[in-house]
Amino acid sequence: MGSNGVAFIAGFIVPFIVSFLKDLKWSAKVKQLVALVVCLIVGAGVTIIDQGVVINSWDTFVSNFAIIFATAQVWYTQYFENTNVNMKLEEIGVGAKGEE
Repeated sequence: MGSNGVAFIAGFIVPFIVSFLKDLKWSAKVKQLVALVVCLIVGAGVTIIDQGVVINSWDTFVSNFAIIFATAQVWYTQYFENTNVNMKLEEIGVGAKGEE
């Protein structure tokens, strides 16, 4: 499986990470920014694991990022957003700590 396949699978994992990290009091734009940053980090990780740190791997990085971000957004909005798993991650996550 190439890095695009790994990026596609990673896109299904990103919503779990973002739900754990976000604070429910944040605006939708801030939550989207968190999702974007997580996708950038995961995209860089997939690219580095696949090709190493190489200057000519920008096209692979952009491709991986786009696949991860698109997959994560579709998976989250269509299937994950209103699940009990998502709600539980938001309750126990990093952002929930400030509400205690």
